[in-house]
Amino acid sequence: MVDIFTSMVELSTLDLVAGVFTFSTIFLGYVMALITLKKYVEKRSTLLFLSFLLFIGLVSPWLGVSTVFLVTVFNWGAIDNVTYVFMYSWAVPLSATTWNYITAALLTKRPKIKYYVLGLFLVLDALFLYAIYVAKTFAVHQVAGSIFVDSEYQGLAAILIYLYVISILFFVSPLYLYTSMKTDSPLFKIRTRFIGIGAVLYSLVAIIDGVVGISNITILIIVRGLLLITIVMLYLAYTTPQWFTEKFSD
Repeated sequence: MVDIFTSMVELSTLDLVAGVFTFSTIFLGYVMALITLKKYVEKRSTLLFLSFLLFIGLVSPWLGVSTVFLVTVFNWGAIDNVTYVFMYSWAVPLSATTWNYITAALLTKRPKIKYYVLGLFLVLDALFLYAIYVAKTFAVHQVAGSIFVDSEYQGLAAILIYLYVISILFFVSPLYLYTSMKTDSPLFKIRTRFIGIGAVLYSLVAIIDGVVGISNITILIIVRGLLLITIVMLYLAYTTPQWFTEKFSD
């Protein structure tokens, strides 16, 4: 029987903070994704299914950190560096492509644009997946005094990451914020505003996490807090619980 308490005592403060905060945020994101999937099954709304994919994609980039934490606590062995990067890199193109496609659908006067956007991002996704899973253009290094490692995308993968973040910051966010200013519906206004702000926050999370990494506890807590706020705002906007609908109904 695994002595969890002993395992946790052996972890450093950084390990505990990073592990608990990251796992809690991802767990909440997956719960929101499953609730959204359940609503999709009930209503058969394409937006709900895409929102389910979006929630999975948005939190899964931190799957590696959570897995290392759980593996260490429960003494399940070790994860090599390549597996570590492989287990979460798929989430990057999934979230970016899904979010841009959903956003392009707002351009109802030009319905074909969403398909052009989807086609463009599928090409970028193929290049990104090749760069990671075939060319392996990334580097991984151990964080001093910690169970965790930091990964860094390089070459083509790094360029595509920048493009993904730019698309969220300069396409997803502005279009939703612009839409929120044009609508007269209180519910749709708050939903689109939440998504627009959430897109900015998520971009900040991606940038800060990529630059600072996991070694600074203060920054780590701030980043995980911003990620938590982001997924809650997006959940309220995309899945829209009944109480939220009633609160902001016309």
